[in-house]
Amino acid sequence: MKPAEKDQTPPPEKILIIAPNSGGVDKLLDIAETYELSKFGKMIRIGHSVSREDLNKKFSLDSLSGSTNKAHIKDTTVDLLREDLIKSANIVFCSSHSLGTHILERQIVKFDTVIADDASLLNEVEVLQGMKHGCLRLIMLGNRKIE
Repeated sequence: MKPAEKDQTPPPEKILIIAPNSGGVDKLLDIAETYELSKFGKMIRIGHSVSREDLNKKFSLDSLSGSTNKAHIKDTTVDLLREDLIKSANIVFCSSHSLGTHILERQIVKFDTVIADDASLLNEVEVLQGMKHGCLRLIMLGNRKIE
């Protein structure tokens, strides 16, 4: 019997975590804070929480770039800051709705790992939108007992 070969897959460098909605992203950010995932790199959120201003202040791309409530104003400086924030983040959280946002579409950022939380609530197109950013591994999480 031959010994098992060691897995040669490199650890993830950049992770995109997708949830079906904003509340799901809030839940994931709470878990990330509990387990101190920030020690593995910078975390950022595309989109914002409707109910959790504390999460917006810590993680929201809009809040961190100073672009809150300025979506209708074209500001090149803010756009560049937003792009830099995404490029520097190791873990990016977003809802399936935020996947098609302009900021992600024009980025050349590659996510080697895509994690789809509550994957049974996402459709194929939403999963593929996340994968088109250079995905090498896809992890789909779900609960067979949807309530």
